[in-house]
Amino acid sequence: MAGEDDLRERLRKIEAVIVGAGMTGEREAAGAALERVKVELERALRAHLQGATAPIIHDAVHANTSDAEEVNPDLPSIGFLEAVMDLCASK
Repeated sequence: MAGEDDLRERLRKIEAVIVGAGMTGEREAAGAALERVKVELERALRAHLQGATAPIIHDAVHANTSDAEEVNPDLPSIGFLEAVMDLCASK
C-alpha cells in the first residue's frame, strides 16, 4: 500500500488534471483516479486506527481489576418496579 505522502501527492496531481482538463474524458478519467486514491486513503486510515487502538483495547480487556472499586448503584425497589410495570401494562 502506498504511503500517506505518496497518496497525498497523487491527489494533488489528480486535482491538477481535473482543473486543467479540456475534454470530458480527461475529467472523467481523473475523477475515477481520484475515487481510487480516496479508497486507498480510507483503507490506510482504517489500518492506522486499528493498529493504534488494538493495544488500548487489549490493555483494557486484560487490566488488573483486583484494585477496582465496587460500584453499588442505587437501584429502585422491587415495589417501585412492579408499580411501573403495572402502569405500563394498563395502558
